[in-house]
Amino acid sequence: GRLIYLMKIVWLGYFRVKKNNIYFAEELEPLFYLEDIIKKSPDLERWAQKTLQPVLNYDQGKNFSLLVTLKILLLESENLHEAAAKLFIHKNTLMYRKQLIERLLGTNPFEKKSFFYSLAIYILLLSKPELFLPSHP
Repeated sequence: GRLIYLMKIVWLGYFRVKKNNIYFAEELEPLFYLEDIIKKSPDLERWAQKTLQPVLNYDQGKNFSLLVTLKILLLESENLHEAAAKLFIHKNTLMYRKQLIERLLGTNPFEKKSFFYSLAIYILLLSKPELFLPSHP
């Protein structure tokens, strides 16, 4: 019970934390309940997959993951230097991938709609974590 709750809060904090920000467990608690909501509503997973389908399709058979790139870019608030370092790639490679993601999705997921793309990624992290385990960055 309590240990699992604390482990989930730590995991959610890792997903949400940005540099120099502090989140308290109470602030992360709504995200904690999202896992239960997703399990009870397969429509959310379908929505997330539909939202990210062009990226998921592109990733099949590739030796890197645009889905992971999108996740890191959203987590790093488009800080290209930090994102490139986390992905262990050159900044120019990251710029290419960012443009490719925008082209595949037909929109800039880093602008107004970034919340929805972040939510879709979070839903897939909970429901299909294997999608985020590429063999290469």
